[in-house]
Amino acid sequence: MLQVDLTLAQRVPDLLDEGYDVSIVLAPELPDSGLVSARLGSIFSIACASPAYIEKHGAPHVLSDLVRHTCLHLITPVFPTDRWVFDGPNGQESVSLGPSTFTVNVADALVAALGEGMGIGVLP
Repeated sequence: MLQVDLTLAQRVPDLLDEGYDVSIVLAPELPDSGLVSARLGSIFSIACASPAYIEKHGAPHVLSDLVRHTCLHLITPVFPTDRWVFDGPNGQESVSLGPSTFTVNVADALVAALGEGMGIGVLP
C-alpha cells in the first residue's frame, strides 16, 4: 500500500537528513548532489499589477521601465531576488531591480498585495 505524507515548505529539503523518499521542487536548477533528479515540466510566470496600480502609475512598456515602478518580490530559496528574467521576442532578457518595499515568501500573499494596488509582481 502506498502512503503519502505531504509536507509543504518554502525551501529545498535535505532528503537524507529529513527522511524524505521524494521531493518535488520548483526551481530553475538544483544544487549539485549525489541524488537522482528528473525534470517533470516547466512553469512560466507573468508580471502582474492591478488595474488601479496601472491607472495611477502607468504601464511599463519595456523592461527598463520596471526600475521606475514599485516591484514586489516573491522570495524563494531558488529564484533571484534582485532581478527578473523574461523570455520575449528578443530571447531571454533580465532587469535588475532595486530593494523592494514589500517582500513575501508565499504567492497567495503576493496576489493579495497586487490586488490592493501595491505594485507590480511576478506570479506563476
